[in-house]
Amino acid sequence: NFLHEPNYDAVLYLKQSIWPLIRLKLPDAELHIYGAYESHKVTQFNNEKEGFIIKGFADDVNQTMEKYRVCLATLRFGAGLKGKLIDAMQNGTPCIMTSIAAEGMFGGSKVNGFVEDNDQEIANKAIELYKNETIWSENQENGFEILNTRFNKNNFLNSFFKQIETT
Repeated sequence: NFLHEPNYDAVLYLKQSIWPLIRLKLPDAELHIYGAYESHKVTQFNNEKEGFIIKGFADDVNQTMEKYRVCLATLRFGAGLKGKLIDAMQNGTPCIMTSIAAEGMFGGSKVNGFVEDNDQEIANKAIELYKNETIWSENQENGFEILNTRFNKNNFLNSFFKQIETT
């Protein structure tokens, strides 16, 4: 949601630094931004001519996310697991993310996309992931594998219930 400052900052960063680089190579591409509580400071970024479209609240994150080819998570600050990355993995959408966005998400697993902090590299990897079906499919599979290993609740239920019983 846009009340969370790291999310607003990520949209600002996309608008000013990353999206223009992507549009140079993919002039017909569109970037759709979703999030609740969009204010004027967010909606002012909407520019259909530039392909930068603020969509606002999504009624169903899964129905929305599964329609897209790449998730851009350009967080520059914040902490904790990033729900947007888990949503993307659940819906088979590979990601380009900053190291801040990736914190704590993957352990030793292969990432479901690319982790980059340089503007040009973020744009280059987004374009590569968007255009290259083989790389896209491999990263989609990485996301499913991460969910089935690192975030599968069945792997943690027994120890969780034992911890509750002993406390």
